Amino acid sequence: MAKAYPFWPLGLKSLNLSCWNALGFSGENGKLVMLAVWKIYASENEQMIDLSKWLQPNAKIQDTFPSRTGMEYEYHTENLSLKVKSDKPYSARWFAFVMP
Repeated sequence: MAKAYPFWPLGLKSLNLSCWNALGFSGENGKLVMLAVWKIYASENEQMIDLSKWLQPNAKIQDTFPSRTGMEYEYHTENLSLKVKSDKPYSARWFAFVMP
């Protein structure tokens, strides 16, 4: 990931806001995408994240960290989106996507 570029699929937001936030990194060859998602006192308990600009068809989740967390997720391969859910006031998860 030394030659990755950042992206903000939910827009660039202040860390002082009560909201869902996400920061991703796409590798130079586009075969690996890393994504950090966090909830900071957001009033909504779920957030849909459109990743179609950064993922290729048939992209798969290779790994998540932590593997056990208060943030659940659903990955929708048909439209390359990620739905994250958490009823905790704050939580975070790291995702790694690989392209075929």
